Amino acid sequence: MVNPGGFWTGEWITVHGTVNASLKMHAGGKGQMTGVNGLLSSSGIRVGATGAVIASGQNVARGAAVQGGGHGTVVDGSVTCSAYNVSDAGGCLAAGNNFTLGPTGRIAASDAFSVGGAGGVLDCGSNVAVLQGSVVADRIRSPNDAGAVLTGSGVVMLGDARIVGTDIYAGGGPAVVTATNFTMRGNARLEARNTWGGDGGAVEVTRARFHDNSSVFCENAYADSFGACVAGDIALDGTASIVARNMTGKALGGALGGGYPRQNLSVTGAATVLVEGSTAGMYGGAIIANTITIGGAAKVTLRDTSAACGGAINTLDDGMQIGQGKLVIDGTGGAALLIEDARELNATLGCRSVMAHMAEAQPCSGCAAKPSEACACANAKAGAAFTECCNSS
Repeated sequence: MVNPGGFWTGEWITVHGTVNASLKMHAGGKGQMTGVNGLLSSSGIRVGATGAVIASGQNVARGAAVQGGGHGTVVDGSVTCSAYNVSDAGGCLAAGNNFTLGPTGRIAASDAFSVGGAGGVLDCGSNVAVLQGSVVADRIRSPNDAGAVLTGSGVVMLGDARIVGTDIYAGGGPAVVTATNFTMRGNARLEARNTWGGDGGAVEVTRARFHDNSSVFCENAYADSFGACVAGDIALDGTASIVARNMTGKALGGALGGGYPRQNLSVTGAATVLVEGSTAGMYGGAIIANTITIGGAAKVTLRDTSAACGGAINTLDDGMQIGQGKLVIDGTGGAALLIEDARELNATLGCRSVMAHMAEAQPCSGCAAKPSEACACANAKAGAAFTECCNSS
């Protein structure tokens, strides 16, 4: 089959049953369906709650399963893609102008290769996309572009929405999500495991906002620049949380990063950040940002982190000068920053674990050089807004 694809219309395609094109991928990645569009393409596409679109063996520019247009795409049922190759944005589903994933909607993709297009699984289009269902991606490779799973302008996750990415590689940018504005509300959750990003790590956006009980979990992530879990201007409130384990930032901010001017980190309300095992090649073993604010009853815990300078945190001023930004902790509501076992990998630089302008003195810096009982967490002052320990005993 060749362009324009399996089924094409100029207006709407609505699916209430099953459309299945499970084709065999030939040796050398040659699909049996080729051309610009894949299985379904139209100005507008709806997949109803009882609908299912299944595609495999496609070798197309975009939309191996679904290609929407000016009317956009709505998915309340399921879209499944496997063993496909694409060369443009929206490998499994290219939404067109608008995208809505309903509470019962599910997009699943596996074993995909994107030659040169962002959104190797899903391109949400140019307008705000609303996700309430789930996007699950396994073994997706995009050697030359960003967002091997999802790309969009404005992306909002609501309710019990889920994005799960495992074994994801993006050589030209973040592995799982790239967007201008990225917002999570309700009980929305993003999970990223075993990811490699060519700039930011799992998630890189201009502006990230995490509200209510939303959560981000990252494990085994690499960023070729900064922010292996989340990179961008980041704010958490409510009971939102970020947990990041085994993070590597090649240059800056191993786990969380605002590596561009005026990209800040704010953790307020009862939000929590936990980073365990994180390193940066240059600055900020766990975090880098312009200004870091911790307030309300928020808790930020950084364990086992390291960098050449600023083993836990490094800040930037508006001129991007290292160590010249602010760290503000307002402990009046119980907010706290706990740093355990932060190490300076280049002791000759004379850096501290926290490179920032801050109100409180830093009591225990350079844990690798100064292990002592005085720096043990067991001796930490209870209720302190800022505590640093050189060992966790």
